[in-house]
Amino acid sequence: QLEEFLKLLQQKQFGASSEKETAPQLNLFNEAEEQLEDAHDAPAKETVAVASHSRNKKPRVSIPADLPREVIIYDIPAAEKFCPNDNTALVEAGSETHE
Repeated sequence: QLEEFLKLLQQKQFGASSEKETAPQLNLFNEAEEQLEDAHDAPAKETVAVASHSRNKKPRVSIPADLPREVIIYDIPAAEKFCPNDNTALVEAGSETHE
């Protein structure tokens, strides 16, 4: 009885679908093919050549030089400037400059 129940469940999950395709359903998506046939029957359209253009980049606007600048350095304590794994000295990775 359990084997029959298992076969029934497998048939429901992996078996053929109960939905059947009918002739009206098969013709639902033929519009693209019909449009292609109509396009082949229509006369060829004239094409117009258009000159290409290049995009202009906006110039980068910077802050005037007469404004004061302030340099802020975030530093860690001297005890934390060594690697916890192999105790080698850490170096500064880099800096970012923003205006």
